[in-house]
Amino acid sequence: MRSLSKSKWMEAVQSYVLYFFFYSVLGWLYEVFLEVVVYRWGFTNRGVPTARCTASAPWCSCWPSPA
Repeated sequence: MRSLSKSKWMEAVQSYVLYFFFYSVLGWLYEVFLEVVVYRWGFTNRGVPTARCTASAPWCSCWPSPA
């Protein structure tokens, strides 16, 4: 098996990261389309809940704690 040069490896990593973000946004748009148009529930912002995650809190309650 031939190893990739550093520049080719970086190009591959960059393309995978770009694909990940592209398909993440595409999936989010599909989810919003289904919610608004197909099911007619209206738009609900399901983004990262930053209101509960304040800098003064000792732990962030929006993500589960590792138990």
